[in-house]
Amino acid sequence: MQSFEPVRIRGLLRRAWGLYRSSWRRMAPPALVLSLPLFLIPVIAYLLWGGGRVPNALGAGIYFARESLLQLGGSALVTAGAVVMTDRLRGRDTRVSEAAARLRPQRSAVMVAALYSVMLGLAGNLLQAFALVLPVLLLGPPVLAQVVALENQGTATAVPRAGKLLKGNVLRVLGSLFPLLLGVRVLELGLYFAVFASLNVGGVDQLAALGLIEGVLRGVVAGTVILPFAAALSLAAYLDLRARMEQFDLETLAAEAL
Repeated sequence: MQSFEPVRIRGLLRRAWGLYRSSWRRMAPPALVLSLPLFLIPVIAYLLWGGGRVPNALGAGIYFARESLLQLGGSALVTAGAVVMTDRLRGRDTRVSEAAARLRPQRSAVMVAALYSVMLGLAGNLLQAFALVLPVLLLGPPVLAQVVALENQGTATAVPRAGKLLKGNVLRVLGSLFPLLLGVRVLELGLYFAVFASLNVGGVDQLAALGLIEGVLRGVVAGTVILPFAAALSLAAYLDLRARMEQFDLETLAAEAL
């Protein structure tokens, strides 16, 4: 059985890349189903408003509703992804739907982990990177989903367990997540400016067309890259944190899992 050893951030990213590559074909389809409709919500609102300017309050409400739904669904996908990827390490090919069925007895804990993720996402959107430290310290979302999925922990014990794993390692975890956060921002800006620069079609509502193309592209990138890689990266971080606390291997994970 494969044993796990503590690694530096570069090794953690390599491990995450391996997990992403091995499970991409299982993770990407449900991630696309989640992300594509959500990134098209602002375009739909613009069209329903008759192509006029959407009021600021409504626009802000739509944005935060989309982000909350993306965090909620993304966290559930990450939780199921922990099962999919761990099974893949053990040579088993598990679908996300099969992983979700195995997690059904843990659905309340899965929902709590998702709600914590929503809180972290809202804090990050409101105050940017400075807001990420406190929620991580108090709530442990980066590894909470893995604790629920892989250690068969309920709501009452999962949060303290995630906090124990993160104790003394918050900066390390944030450092491993920083490339993903930076990549998301760069991709968003790159997609926007690329579409804006190339869109010059007469007789077309350019704002609607821009929003539609950008929404589709962002949804595809989120579904094929960001969400699956976030699941892989958070699992890699969880495995590294456990390796720093105790000696364990895949056999241990299998014994603890559902």
